[in-house]
Amino acid sequence: LDEQHLFAWLDDAGVAHPVTSTDVNCYIRDVTGTDFTAKNFRTWAASVAAFEALASAERDLSLKSMLEPVVARLGNTHAIARKSYVHPSLIALVKTGQSTFRKALRLPRAKRYMSREECGLITFLEAGTPAVATIAKAA
Repeated sequence: LDEQHLFAWLDDAGVAHPVTSTDVNCYIRDVTGTDFTAKNFRTWAASVAAFEALASAERDLSLKSMLEPVVARLGNTHAIARKSYVHPSLIALVKTGQSTFRKALRLPRAKRYMSREECGLITFLEAGTPAVATIAKAA
């Protein structure tokens, strides 16, 4: 991918220095000490948005409906959100079993720096499919 200029900073002489996506990703890797990038944050945000949509829906959602908050949050198309950002287990869940999932869902308590939905998503992903019973027990 081509490097993108995300923003710039001004030095003491007023000269603008662009900050690129590579700069941001290098910083994230340095701070975390792992092979972590900005895409990881976007993937997390997308998966949380999809999980929230499924957890709060009053009836079964179409894949497109589940992806609406993801598209709104990330500014991508439905196809890009589905293929590149939302966890595959959530895509599978929206296609089968979401009613059972929602009926049994009891979100865990929020933790410092993490919402109930984020904690629920982690529990769901750690448990694998089906994760309904595990999420219910975590409450």
